[in-house]
Parts: sequence; C-alpha cells; structure tokens
Amino acid sequence: MTSYANSSPKSSIAIGFMMTLALLLSVCSGPAAVSAQADGSSVYTKRALVQSTAVVGGTSESTAMASVQTTRTITHLKGELPLDKIPEKIVVLDAQYIDQLLALGTQPVGTVIATSDVSEFPAYLSHQLSGIQLMGTKEKPDLQAIRLAEPDLIICTEFQAHKYDELAQMAPTLLLDRNADWRSTLQTFGQILDKEQEVPYVLASYEHKIATLQAALASKLGGETVALIRPRDYQIRLHTIAHRTADILYGDLGIQAPDCAKDKESSSKWISLESLQHVDRLLVLTDDSNKELISEYQKSEEWQRLRAVQANQVYSVNTTMWIGYYGPIAIDLILDEIAEAFLQENLPTV
Repeated sequence: MTSYANSSPKSSIAIGFMMTLALLLSVCSGPAAVSAQADGSSVYTKRALVQSTAVVGGTSESTAMASVQTTRTITHLKGELPLDKIPEKIVVLDAQYIDQLLALGTQPVGTVIATSDVSEFPAYLSHQLSGIQLMGTKEKPDLQAIRLAEPDLIICTEFQAHKYDELAQMAPTLLLDRNADWRSTLQTFGQILDKEQEVPYVLASYEHKIATLQAALASKLGGETVALIRPRDYQIRLHTIAHRTADILYGDLGIQAPDCAKDKESSSKWISLESLQHVDRLLVLTDDSNKELISEYQKSEEWQRLRAVQANQVYSVNTTMWIGYYGPIAIDLILDEIAEAFLQENLPTV
C-alpha cells in the first residue's frame, strides 16, 4: 500500500507522494477523477461512463438523462425552487461556486470576482475559464450586467440577501449558505445540473486522499501545532477550528490546533504575535493586499522570536485559493500543498 514516508530522503518521499496521487487518479472508475495539468494544478473531468453517448436510429445523442425533462426541487434559504430543466446560463454571485461548477464540468456565464488579488481569477482556475462575464464583487454585484446576461439561474448568498427579490425578478434565484460544508454544496449543484451521480466519485476521491495524508501527517508531525493566519489591517487574523478551511486541517486531517485556535464560537479572531510564540508551524495566507504588511512583520524582532520562524517552519499559501474558492478543485490542491509543506518541506517559506 502506498504511504508517505517520514524518515526517507526527500526524493523517496516525492516518489511515494506521486504514486499516491496516481492511485487517487485511478481509485474511482466514476466521473469525477482528478487529472494533473502542465502547470501543476488539478482539474476534475467527467469519465467516459458519464460522457458516453447512446446511438439511437444511427445518430449519436447525449445520455438519456439530458433529454428527459424532470422537475427537480432545490431546497435553499428562501424555501424551495422547482427546476423543470437543466439551466444552461448560470450566474454565480460568489466566486467559490465557479470551483463547484467546474468540478461538475460546467462553467457559469457570469460571476463576481474575489478582491484579495489583482488578477480576476486565481491561476488554478484561469486556464479552465473562457468567455466568462464579470459582474462586480460579492459585496457589490453589477445588477445591470446580470440582467443583460439573461441567465436561466442566479445563485447568490447571504451577501446579496437584501437584493434577493430584485434578482428573483430577473431569473429563478437560489440563496445558498456560503459557509455550508463544500460537500453538501456540491450535492446541491449536482441536483441543479442533474448530475447527482457524479458527486459520490468526487467525495470518494477526497476521502481516500484525506485518509492517506492523515496517516502520514500523524507520523511526521506527532503533536506539533499548526496555525492558519492572515496578516491584514496591521493585525494578525487567526482562523480557528470553526473556520471552514481550518477544519480541513484540524478536523479532516487531525492536525493539532494551538490553544489560541480552539474557539468553536467564532471562525476567526484577531490575536497578537505573542500568542503565536509557541506554535510549531505557521501557514500564512498571502495575497496582493497583504504582501507589504507581511514583509513588515518579518522585520520585527517579535516575529523573529516565534518558534515556527526560528525552526524555518513558516509557509506561504494563497489566500484566494485557501479561503476564497471553497470547492473540490481548490481543496484538492490545498491537500497537495499541505503534503508538500509538511512532508517534503518544499513549499516556499515566508
């Protein structure tokens, strides 16, 4: 059985890790496999099982489910929304849903953008997007652009709840909980797209990868603590065990949370650098908006005294991918970065 080694040379670890990834590509025979890209990213693709066509009267057609019109009822924060056809022109008012749709082989026609980076979309998704229309930010969606897109379906979150009635006049509109577990959100998207049969394969791939990585990290880290922080507004924001991405670290992977992060009531809080003094490893959320601030912190004596800094165990990770795009593609890459950082020590350090 393939496993992560914690006492072999780095080259052996790398080979073992790649073998594990290869196993993950073949573990499911269903539609949601992960394929490596030339730029090192991953993309979910539908396997031949779902892409297969039926020959009817000598003519190739899409699978029968595409031609059968069945009404599906989607439960959301405003009640229930019946859909009698598969929407082809979807507008999403939270950028994380781009990831969810792409994982099921669909691209929205329009989206709002994340604002932490200068680029419109993160690198891990940009190469998969084509002709997508920009419609402001989640805080300030461009209603005129949405109207002109003539969508079949609009998907919004609590950020646009005060605009729900106006949006619903343009097209059928779903109001989703943006902080809901990504797995339940993926199931909702499976219903919307009539692709429920694809979702279990995505989830099975994730669970297999988690199980393999969790065992390796337990062996390598032991009781070492890890904190996920984001310097911003001249303060340090700590993501706690209640945070959706931090839960991957502490819940799914079983990594030890420092005492300051054991807050079940709030997903994040402001802390001092001194509170991080005895944390063994730091994951620093970095983007275009806080690079200068991080550089300032690096120069301080208080930063230099941190245990993680002195042990050269501080890792820079992209804010947008780690906490902005909460979907299966991003999370798969996050697991790769965690493995690379903690098992191979190759992730760029701050």
